[in-house]
Amino acid sequence: MILLVDDDESVRKSLHRLLDAHGYEVYEASDRVGALAQARARHPQIMILDLHIPGCSGLQIARAVREDAILGAIGLIAFSASVPDWEEDLKLFDGVVAKPAPAEVLLGAISRTLERLR
Repeated sequence: MILLVDDDESVRKSLHRLLDAHGYEVYEASDRVGALAQARARHPQIMILDLHIPGCSGLQIARAVREDAILGAIGLIAFSASVPDWEEDLKLFDGVVAKPAPAEVLLGAISRTLERLR
């Protein structure tokens, strides 16, 4: 199960279609509150996070997930048009994919993350 977190509805819908076509169960959130609520309710294996969400960043969501005793094991993939070069922040993520990316790149990051989680 994958939780997509992006404030851009068109990005979420596009990724949802792609992932659904590859057999993944997909849920969506557009902000921090929705992301954490969905994560607690659904316990996804992976969260794909945009790093630039108005009023909150994907980094803040990633920190909240990593600090949570129950959610901390979720695989995190940063998926953003501008990826910070701060190594310490990127260590929160199991994978980093820059937008736009070919489908194979994102699917590869998901596959590698799932493999690490096993």
